[in-house]
Amino acid sequence: MEEEQGGGLLEELHLECTSNEVHLERKLLTSNTLVKLTLSREYSLEVDPVFLPALKSLSLLTVGGLAYHNYRRLIKGCPVLEELFVTDIAADAADPYPPCCTTSVESPSIKRLVVSVDIHQVLLNLKLWGDHHNPGIYGDVTNLAAGISNITTLHLSPDSLEAFHFCCKSMPVFKNLINLSIESNKKKGWQVMPLLLNSCPNLHTLVFKGLVHKVTDKCGDACACTPKKKKKKKSKVVSRLKTCQVKVLEILEYGGSFQELKQMRHFLGKLECLETVRVGGIDAADNNIFLRANLLALPIVSSNCNNVHFI
Repeated sequence: MEEEQGGGLLEELHLECTSNEVHLERKLLTSNTLVKLTLSREYSLEVDPVFLPALKSLSLLTVGGLAYHNYRRLIKGCPVLEELFVTDIAADAADPYPPCCTTSVESPSIKRLVVSVDIHQVLLNLKLWGDHHNPGIYGDVTNLAAGISNITTLHLSPDSLEAFHFCCKSMPVFKNLINLSIESNKKKGWQVMPLLLNSCPNLHTLVFKGLVHKVTDKCGDACACTPKKKKKKKSKVVSRLKTCQVKVLEILEYGGSFQELKQMRHFLGKLECLETVRVGGIDAADNNIFLRANLLALPIVSSNCNNVHFI
């Protein structure tokens, strides 16, 4: 494969493999001029290193021969990549997941990511561009949220929660979502939680990895925390938790702080459909007996839930 074709430089290339598997030449994956590359069907990418210094748009359309480590290598070898399109609408039992669903998309240059796959579980770790104290923040995850609205399981990182709050213009209804997992961080808020819970009408299991988060005035009744400056002007909010259909509440990495205990009291006092509560992070050591006793003493509003189980 020569970089010069007919006296010009190779800038755009679309390849579709119709045979079982094709090995691409090293020169193609080390081109200094290629700007747009599309690969379709069965390709084997075993070239190391991959370096496409000019590539700005990459499309991987049901590329069955792309192993996970080679996928990461490919993205890493495109330092100015701005657009990444991944589709895997023909996944089979032998290879049911496309590379993007089993590894992360890590690239500081990507501005547009389009993923079209038939999946039921999504783990999001989105990063905000800028600082939410700075009006220069930008980004839009509205289409991403709409694109995953049919999934059954969703895992959200602390940054993803804030991205949904600041960068999602309209929250879709996750009508099929039954499992929601939230990771908390003391520097990140829960502002989107009321809207998110209200958008999951059939939610069955709610899991929190940690309960400590940044206190804000926009968490509604999803959170027990109220900023000190807002206490005197506390207004009534529509209860999202009382109408929530969650039957299983699981708390991981529970530390027993005052804020965590307050949040547990809030959950147990408002989730009326609860049947099972599991708490992890407290072992059987003597110094944790007090923490267990505090949790077991909390009132539970649901008549179908009688106790807290420690895992």
